[in-house]
Amino acid sequence: MRALKVFFTILMLGVLLSACNKNPKPSKPTNEAEHKDSHTQELEKKLDEYDALCVQGKENINACVQVAEILYDLERYNDAAHAYNQICVAAQHIPACLKLAKMLENGIGVPKDREAAQSIYRTACYRGDKPSCKKVKE
Repeated sequence: MRALKVFFTILMLGVLLSACNKNPKPSKPTNEAEHKDSHTQELEKKLDEYDALCVQGKENINACVQVAEILYDLERYNDAAHAYNQICVAAQHIPACLKLAKMLENGIGVPKDREAAQSIYRTACYRGDKPSCKKVKE
């Protein structure tokens, strides 16, 4: 008889608990981590698209710049620095060179190297970038 009481007690407890959780609404991804994961996935997808365009050749320099920018946004700073360096050397793309100089100056993704940064600023200055001329004087 006691076993029967225990069985019914457990059964009733199960019924009550299941009623409390009937038709739970799915939660929407509202927290910051889930939003960041979604943003990261979106950037990774764009990275693949631009990378495919970049490897097609020099005429796709804007795609290569986008690859570097996305790598930077993904906080893959070392990869971004290498990408900016390749663009700077291969295409003499001043904005990419300046981004690399800033990374070198501040040690973002690469060891701090003020001399290398100054060299890039100097070259950009010679090519007509006035803000770089001010950086050379600092």
